[in-house]
Amino acid sequence: MSDPRFALGMTFETLQVLRAALVEYSIKNERPPQYVKNDFTRKKIFQEIQRNAANQYKMFYDYCEELKRTNEGTKVELSATGTDFKRLYMCLGNAKEASRMVVGPSRVGWVSFEGRV
Repeated sequence: MSDPRFALGMTFETLQVLRAALVEYSIKNERPPQYVKNDFTRKKIFQEIQRNAANQYKMFYDYCEELKRTNEGTKVELSATGTDFKRLYMCLGNAKEASRMVVGPSRVGWVSFEGRV
């Protein structure tokens, strides 16, 4: 842009084009560019992300409860603090019984997903 003129609602192809126009404008008008942070929008978006994360964890907790309710003998342990996932232990009742029939009454090993998510 040789002579940048800005108007409300104006759009630019890329961020680099916008920055180049701002630099050109500041040089021609002998004024340093001023950047204003939009903290209100940033805070609003952060709250929306937190709300979405909380809703997803609620759905995950509901899923675990549904597994326990519909599969007799199922053990599900979810360890999380707020939106900080720690670990999930799941032993489906039918799978446990089937492995006992094949392996016998000995202890069956379970895979831990701790730290792998």
